[in-house]
Amino acid sequence: MIRNALLTDYNEVNRLMNEIHIQHCSIFPEFYKSSANIFPKDLFIEECKSNKIYVIEIDNSVIGFAYIEYISIKDNPAIYDQKILYIIDICIDKEYRNKGYGKEMFEYIKGIASKEGCTSIKLDVYTFNTYAVKFYEAMNMKEEKIGFGYRIM
Repeated sequence: MIRNALLTDYNEVNRLMNEIHIQHCSIFPEFYKSSANIFPKDLFIEECKSNKIYVIEIDNSVIGFAYIEYISIKDNPAIYDQKILYIIDICIDKEYRNKGYGKEMFEYIKGIASKEGCTSIKLDVYTFNTYAVKFYEAMNMKEEKIGFGYRIM
């Protein structure tokens, strides 16, 4: 079952956020800090109130979440009006991957985007995360741009 996150879901969502963060720390240790509390509780509370966090629950246990925001772009000489549903993070517990729960969550997010009148869904993913890249491609998402970084120090 997918539902809006509740304040009581904090520990599980934070644990899953840490799963993502540990990957980032291992690849970019000069950029990402190790931290057991990657998602500050006050931010979690605020985002729950704004209906920006959704969880997928199996047998009363949170096994995944999606954290979203909306980006509005007003009509201008270069770009048409846009309302974008941006996926900040999406994660399914590693024990439950490849069982259709990620697809179920993505379909749920697509439904929200449609209901909210969004023109598109966007997200960013690191190229090292080939598992996630393949998942997004399987969801019919298309690569739109490539970002580059250059480390000075």
